[in-house]
Amino acid sequence: MGWSMESVSFRMSGSGSWQNLLPDESSRRQYSEIYPLGAPLPTRSGPLLKLFLLWKQAAIVRFENEKVIPLGPIMTDSDLTILQPWFQDISSFMGQTVMERLDDYQALARTLAEKTFSSKQASDNILTILICALTLDSWVFSLLRRYLFGTYPPRDFAGTFFFWGYAFAQGPRRIFGFTTYNGLEEGQLHMIRSHRLDRRAIKETLRQRSTWDYLDFLIFNQDKNGNFLSKLNERDDILKKTAPALQKVGLLTWDDPPRLAVPFFDQDLSGTISGLCRKTAGRITDYFISKREEIDFLRKKCSFAECSPPDVLCLLFHLAYSYATDHLVEKGAIPDFPKSAGGEWGVWIS
Repeated sequence: MGWSMESVSFRMSGSGSWQNLLPDESSRRQYSEIYPLGAPLPTRSGPLLKLFLLWKQAAIVRFENEKVIPLGPIMTDSDLTILQPWFQDISSFMGQTVMERLDDYQALARTLAEKTFSSKQASDNILTILICALTLDSWVFSLLRRYLFGTYPPRDFAGTFFFWGYAFAQGPRRIFGFTTYNGLEEGQLHMIRSHRLDRRAIKETLRQRSTWDYLDFLIFNQDKNGNFLSKLNERDDILKKTAPALQKVGLLTWDDPPRLAVPFFDQDLSGTISGLCRKTAGRITDYFISKREEIDFLRKKCSFAECSPPDVLCLLFHLAYSYATDHLVEKGAIPDFPKSAGGEWGVWIS
């Protein structure tokens, strides 16, 4: 991974941005330097005290006995060694639970792919979305927030999110999550992101307002089989000029006229998908919760013993399902993650 306390990779889950709290290299280095033992609270006003007060407002540090104590956990190689038995146990259970329903996942992926893009690549892509993004991440996370983690912590002006960091050289290879974009009039676009995955081209395209206008047009003007209900008229020149950029990054097909190239799960399909994902996620959630005492015991030996428990649990969960994904790739249950990708992999609309 190449991470260390000199180059911590900070992460979050929720809304807002951790970069509002750690906006530059200096502030990130400062947080790393006070972790985990804390530092003396400055006795005079100045930039450092101002920064610490900002962090206190956002609950990523606390003040105690004239010291500033970090509350956001950072996973180190030493922590991974301590937690390795727990990670092995929980990730193996996650992987085995998915494997027991693999035939159902594969059948559903083929069915969904046949509705628009009947190909093995499309089926494999949907399989990865169903297992990794929707089951291991989204559904389990939703249940854990309800029954264990609690709601997203408020971070003052920065947003509401769980906060943590990575500072290890060894660990799961496929550390991932997904970003949800709210640029559509109806529904949302979701995209898997991963440490080793280059998504620069599609992210740049998604920054353009014209991209969302074109996607809205297709969603409102195609039936469930991708056939057009109406076509762009002559005055829609801006949308027509947008199409090549969207085709290049895999959001549109190269048909004439272009069609939506990413899976679109409407309400009917979302119900079918949820029925499968929820059952698997429920078993995983129950098992995760059953290990709470073990987590509490091991946490006391780690660098983040004094950190916020919900943030620690969120950190552990994200690494656990990443380890599980490594196992599933090694077993051939899902294809490996690509090194770079556009809309052809790990992107969907719901």
